[in-house]
Amino acid sequence: MEQNEVYMQHALTLIHETISTILGLQKGRKNELSPMAISILYNSYAKKLQVTGISSQYDIKKSTASGYIDNLEKKGYVKRVKNEKNRRNTYVVPTAKGKKWVLAKEKLLSDYVKKHMKNLTVSEQELFINLLTKFVKEN
Repeated sequence: MEQNEVYMQHALTLIHETISTILGLQKGRKNELSPMAISILYNSYAKKLQVTGISSQYDIKKSTASGYIDNLEKKGYVKRVKNEKNRRNTYVVPTAKGKKWVLAKEKLLSDYVKKHMKNLTVSEQELFINLLTKFVKEN
């Protein structure tokens, strides 16, 4: 295996472990929300989503997107809301329970980052932020 592939595998493992730690996803335990459901919930918190938008964003069938939304709705995390101006348009929005879940996870993330940033020098913190910025920006 080439060194670049070794670095990539190591990076993916670290990213996965970090996300699992922050979200409280314990190995061997069944989680209430799948990674896709978590992503949909987060995105619905940030902006109004429609099923068609979800299906195109994740490149999944509308029926699959509806299934995820049905599951989130059944568990009380989101609800479907009709657009008042155009009743044919339905949006997926988080419920109070969904908002509470997102805010709790954001607090965990914030606390995690604060805790671990203290282990870095100021110049390492700047480098870390610059690398993350470069990593997430699209070309």
